[in-house]
Amino acid sequence: MDIAWTAGIVEGEGCIRLNKCDVKDSRSGKLIKGRVSLQVTVAMKDAAVIDRLYELWGGYRATNKIGMHIWTLGSNSALRFLLAIQKFVIGAKRAQLELGIEFQASKRIGRRSPGRIAYENAAVVSMSAMKKIGVYDGPQSSL
Repeated sequence: MDIAWTAGIVEGEGCIRLNKCDVKDSRSGKLIKGRVSLQVTVAMKDAAVIDRLYELWGGYRATNKIGMHIWTLGSNSALRFLLAIQKFVIGAKRAQLELGIEFQASKRIGRRSPGRIAYENAAVVSMSAMKKIGVYDGPQSSL
């Protein structure tokens, strides 16, 4: 029951995204440019819903300055979560969920090859396109 409820919350109020940012490597201290990570986020005024998501799945909770309560899962936690709710997500977020699973499941520890960097950039573009059109119908061609 909790899994189906959670899937409904994410389908209606959630965001599945590939976040691209620069991060500092924890071992070397060097800046890694354009690192891409999977994130699942739900933001709403109802703190009880956010608290319940946190109780069920862990992750992070915050409240922003306009009173929105935010719950976030990232990387492998987000992957495990998406795998758990996958069979209950049937709407426009289904394609985003599938791309998020594919993306995170294919990540490896260590240096990123040029091919991996190209894949990450293409995945970010594809996820962005899905959000604009509400559906995914394959990679977007460049004119």
